[in-house]
Amino acid sequence: MDLSKVPKEVLDRIPLQPPPPGVVSNFEHPVSRAAEVQITTYVFLPLMVIFVLLRLYTRLKITPKFGADDCKASIHPSVGA
Repeated sequence: MDLSKVPKEVLDRIPLQPPPPGVVSNFEHPVSRAAEVQITTYVFLPLMVIFVLLRLYTRLKITPKFGADDCKASIHPSVGA
């Protein structure tokens, strides 16, 4: 079957394989998990910042040693990895 002549709009509506039993394909409004990702980010990003700041505070004020691991701990979250 040659699909090179089929318009892209039609190909976007053809699934690669049938859905599992009990699942209906919905190409108009697909299920999105964006809300869960946003909520997780909004909860854990401030917690991460708080813990990194607490680590830096303890290393700079309580223990006067600031090592390579502290540099990595302070730079790594700001890079986003």
